[in-house]
Amino acid sequence: MLKTGYKIPSWTRDEIARGYIRGQDWGTILERPWAADGPYWNLRANGGIHSTIGDMYKWHVALAGEAILSKAAKKKYYEPYVAEGPRALSFYGYGWSIENTPHGKLITHNGGNGVFAADFLRFADSGVVIYIASNTAEMKSTSASRPIARIVFGEEVAMPHKPLKLDPQALARYAGTYSLPGGSTFKVSIADGRLTIAPGGQEAFALLMSAEGERPRLAEPTSRTAAIVESAAKGDFGPMKEALSPMMPRERVEKMQAERWKERTEKYGPFKRATVIGTALDEEGDATTYVRLDFERGSESVEYVWGPRGLAGFRASPGIRGNVFVAESPANFASFDLDTGKIVRISFRVDAKGSATGLVVHSKTGDVAASKGSS
Repeated sequence: MLKTGYKIPSWTRDEIARGYIRGQDWGTILERPWAADGPYWNLRANGGIHSTIGDMYKWHVALAGEAILSKAAKKKYYEPYVAEGPRALSFYGYGWSIENTPHGKLITHNGGNGVFAADFLRFADSGVVIYIASNTAEMKSTSASRPIARIVFGEEVAMPHKPLKLDPQALARYAGTYSLPGGSTFKVSIADGRLTIAPGGQEAFALLMSAEGERPRLAEPTSRTAAIVESAAKGDFGPMKEALSPMMPRERVEKMQAERWKERTEKYGPFKRATVIGTALDEEGDATTYVRLDFERGSESVEYVWGPRGLAGFRASPGIRGNVFVAESPANFASFDLDTGKIVRISFRVDAKGSATGLVVHSKTGDVAASKGSS
């Protein structure tokens, strides 16, 4: 492995991938603050290393034999020990995530820093190995690795249509806010030649972020999260403790949450309101409810994660950025989720003057229309 390390070997400028965020050059890891001999200690042995696809394949071949790890060592390192997530579809071993799949044991791990990402999938029983890396925040390799694995094993994979490139002026007319009859909104924005739609309100969120068959399952975690947040804002953590999974240490969680709410009010001022943006299901069927907390001097977004046995945790959220839609025709657009294969299709209504007057979300159970507000 002659191209793997932190700062050794001495790569040329052209050999190191540059990162990009929204089309802007982020640079390389070596241009970021590092110690003289490599990354600072918080990254050593767990991140920041440079490699190539060829070298990572050599590493896979070495691990498949017994020159690096003996048979006994591999049994220990590849043993599933700790459940990952509330449904325990995968387990953590010593430095690897372990899954049982229809194609045998999968030994895998991924990583990234928000710009660069890589995923390493090793199907031990079939000998299939997939290593994929990416250098842009908008399209991560971790979203492509599982669909590629399904293709390799001959499984059906949903694919998007080839996008149609539109004139910037044709796109610009669609920008604006579109309102559903129930009060939810879609905010359509255009940047860098891309059309993005962000939901405002639970109905809009469900239409953009969830498959139709999932929506009846979203009501309970959505309503319970709203009750938990409203009570917690008043210092009452009873609903939260009642909802917590038995695996969560209730008194400790309550103490931590009380401290977090105190920190928020000290930073942002008195609490004003909580807005439940919506709930979405992941591939394992677990629900995540997105909430925005508004205070007098700022706001914060939080995700509440629900498992099969109750509330499984909380985490800070970057907020809902919306879905990128690509043109299939001048007035018809589609959003494609590579992870799940979900496709959401919308079309814009245009008047005789060429101005957008509304949009329609298409679904198998019927179309849902939203009207554009006056500009």
